[in-house]
Amino acid sequence: MKNWKKYAGHMLALIMSLSLVACGGGDDYYGDDTVDGVDEVAPETIENLVIDDSVVYDYSAFLGTWPGEDNKVLAAEEYDDGRVHFTLSDANDDWIASGIFQYVAEYGYVYAHNDYDGIAYQCRFDGDDKLYIESFGTFGKANGDAPAETVADKSADAPQTIYDSTTIGKPDEYDYSDFLGKWIGTDGTTLTVEEDSGEGAPFVLLDRYGDPYTNGTFKYIEKYGCVYADDELVDVASKCWFNENGRLEIPGFSIYSKVTGDESDYVVLYGTWYLDGDESAKRCIEFDNSGTMWSIYERQDNGLLDGVDGGTLRETGANRYEAVSDWNDNETFDCYIKDDCLYWGSEDGGYELYY
Repeated sequence: MKNWKKYAGHMLALIMSLSLVACGGGDDYYGDDTVDGVDEVAPETIENLVIDDSVVYDYSAFLGTWPGEDNKVLAAEEYDDGRVHFTLSDANDDWIASGIFQYVAEYGYVYAHNDYDGIAYQCRFDGDDKLYIESFGTFGKANGDAPAETVADKSADAPQTIYDSTTIGKPDEYDYSDFLGKWIGTDGTTLTVEEDSGEGAPFVLLDRYGDPYTNGTFKYIEKYGCVYADDELVDVASKCWFNENGRLEIPGFSIYSKVTGDESDYVVLYGTWYLDGDESAKRCIEFDNSGTMWSIYERQDNGLLDGVDGGTLRETGANRYEAVSDWNDNETFDCYIKDDCLYWGSEDGGYELYY
């Protein structure tokens, strides 16, 4: 099918060329359909592009990190499979596209095939050596060569997962202080990270019931410029980073909030707390048996309680806690216990009383 399309394309081009010659058009046809060196016959996007590994092409001009518009970052790297893979991240460092570059000889262009939507987008370089990718935008390469040019963070090019963690070798020297301590995940798991052992910072992961789940080591890899959580149970290493809220994200594990108190005793929170102590109240807050996961329920017209919010809890001081919502981004609630009552921060800046 692929060869048929190729020959069909050549035949169509031949027929069009002959018809133009008959009309006296000659080579003017190509000039009329070329704007700024871009062949308008080539489609801007291709659906269901056939990936052909047999195509030989030099993709070196695409490699590296490319800052773009709206703080987007395009990162391209040649993998062990011989293909040049790319990721496109937004201003929050979240991936919004990823895939490979594929040269399409039929059109004479490289296309960025996005695995997220199955569409290949035409790529081209302008006179300033900037890379334009249809629908993605324009990108200028960050290489540190020019004065005052931003040197790209190597971690943007780092693979998110290394499936055979034995290949990453011994970690380079690194200050793991930001990782040390106890962390509570959005799924109720507990992560404890200890001082560097010389082979990285050891960690232990407990499930939401406090039972051992897995263990491993945080390792800084200079090649990628970032830290990986090397899970010794499955020999898989996951890239780690801190998001804009200071929470530790580990793909395949969870998103973690730091436990900041000297001694954390969440058990006192366990159970269900009713607004104003009324079990038929319109609202209640429930904590799991670890005291680190919370849920808010509101009573509906039928009298039943429905969940409206929930998340994790972290200690911010002596008997002071911060509840981080998993339902609503960047929303937190201050809370504390006094005289066997739970004081929960409200929208008006005061506190609601539960007991």
